[in-house]
Amino acid sequence: VAVKNRLEDMKTNYIHGNEYQEICKECGVNESQKDLLNWFNDLGVSFCYSDDYRLEDYVILRPDWITNAIYIILFNPCEGARNGMLPHKSIQKLLKPLPKDFDKIRRVLPEVTYEWEDTQYVLNVIRKLQLSFVGQEGTEFIPMLCQRDSMEVAREYESQLDTLEFRMEFNYLPNNVLHRLMVERQNELDLRNVWRTGALF
Repeated sequence: VAVKNRLEDMKTNYIHGNEYQEICKECGVNESQKDLLNWFNDLGVSFCYSDDYRLEDYVILRPDWITNAIYIILFNPCEGARNGMLPHKSIQKLLKPLPKDFDKIRRVLPEVTYEWEDTQYVLNVIRKLQLSFVGQEGTEFIPMLCQRDSMEVAREYESQLDTLEFRMEFNYLPNNVLHRLMVERQNELDLRNVWRTGALF
């Protein structure tokens, strides 16, 4: 309870793992610190991924801090983006815009900006959620941001009568199912032929 109260009283958006460990020690919690952190995650006190070495050093004290960052990336035009491929430098400009561009960015938290280190963490969370993967030459591929219209290759396949076809029909299939497939099978994905609801593997 003492650790929980300390975390909830803090004004920062996040702390690092060593700061969390220090708070635990000061409150007399020397064992099961990671289990306690996972429990706080389940309760909504904080947000963390203690099972992933890229993410475990961050303890997010305001879960809306990470939600805001993901929202900014997914719902704002990104300079240099092409069919789901976003340059990392442009993502950083979205998360830490120049004063003249600040009011143009749609966001959940109006005043929050993110440093480069924060951007790396945010991208790692998005990858953990299987919403993206690292592209070539400093880019991030986000299937949700691909073009809406299907590519010509889809019509070519449909017109070939000898193409082996396996069809599954659903009353409702969220686009995210296909996006996760793109992320999981990224080595087989033809990035020249992707769209929001389909892809060539």
